[in-house]
Amino acid sequence: AQSIKTPPIDAVITFTVFPTFRADRTTAWMNVLIKSRLINVSTHKILATVDRELPEYVETEPKCDENRQCAFKYVGKYARKLGQDVGSALAIKLRRVTLQDGTAPSSSLKQAALQQAYTLTFENFNIQEFNKIEECLVAFTGYNTHKLLLNTSRNMVVWYKTKSDDVRLKRNLRRMLEYLDVDGQLQCVNKTCKLTKI
Repeated sequence: AQSIKTPPIDAVITFTVFPTFRADRTTAWMNVLIKSRLINVSTHKILATVDRELPEYVETEPKCDENRQCAFKYVGKYARKLGQDVGSALAIKLRRVTLQDGTAPSSSLKQAALQQAYTLTFENFNIQEFNKIEECLVAFTGYNTHKLLLNTSRNMVVWYKTKSDDVRLKRNLRRMLEYLDVDGQLQCVNKTCKLTKI
């Protein structure tokens, strides 16, 4: 994901399945452990972990522990249910780390724990205004880094990474027009924004 110029991925989830067998004279008993990790793509930091296993060993077939096809059949049968449980737990943890409250629980100003990547396009601005725009982008709360993808005499496209929440960043972009003392329009779709000078 890091090799992509405009990565749309903030985090990835890994799953590892570990089956264990206990055989007796009549059959083979199996348990399944699923280990999952939520990893920040940019920093490689583990943001959350969830491990789940069956509450008890389940009966399979005689010598199933010695037969790969048999083992795959039963692992698939029970891993699917465990995977659903793991997915639900990870969804909850992802919501927690995506928006962490920076002050009191009732505060509406929240800071994203994951770095968000935006594509910002600025149209009809002159060179002097571009310089001020870059100064503003760096000064915004949560700023991480930015990279110019396109820079012409009237247009600039920026890949922008921030820990700021979505609402705050877009509000800062609108306020930047006041700082520049120009009229303009801001249009955003998800994490792609275009600011056009009128």
